[in-house]
Amino acid sequence: MDDGVHYLNLTRGLLCSHHVDQPRYLRLQSTWCEQKRWADILWTIGPDFYQHLAAGPVTVHDVSERPRATRACWQGLAWVRYACERLWSAPTTPAIVRNGHDMTAYFDRQLDNLDDRVKKHVRYFWQFHRGQALRVSVCTGLESTR
Repeated sequence: MDDGVHYLNLTRGLLCSHHVDQPRYLRLQSTWCEQKRWADILWTIGPDFYQHLAAGPVTVHDVSERPRATRACWQGLAWVRYACERLWSAPTTPAIVRNGHDMTAYFDRQLDNLDDRVKKHVRYFWQFHRGQALRVSVCTGLESTR
């Protein structure tokens, strides 16, 4: 089975580097999620990540100081996945985040309000998408840090 490409989210995702062969690096900032800087997240995510997400699967590794997924993963990565699904006309899944909260309607509004340059930037990577559902998962590193 193809387990895809593995990304270590800077900075604490680096703690997972010992169990990931040939990692790639990503900067998905939890503070930007808290500040609702959704356009900035999409603009800075990096072409390498978009290409791999389009082909899938992708696993993002990040470690929280608490025994749970980081905000960057449960909210930021959910936003990136949802925005790509919509902008690439991929099969969409509800944006369910931590504690079962459905952010689909909220993400729809944020996507509708995005600047056209950001939408165009993300849509560029549609050419690498093969029409399948996006396959992205999170590894919190909990099992490796205990």
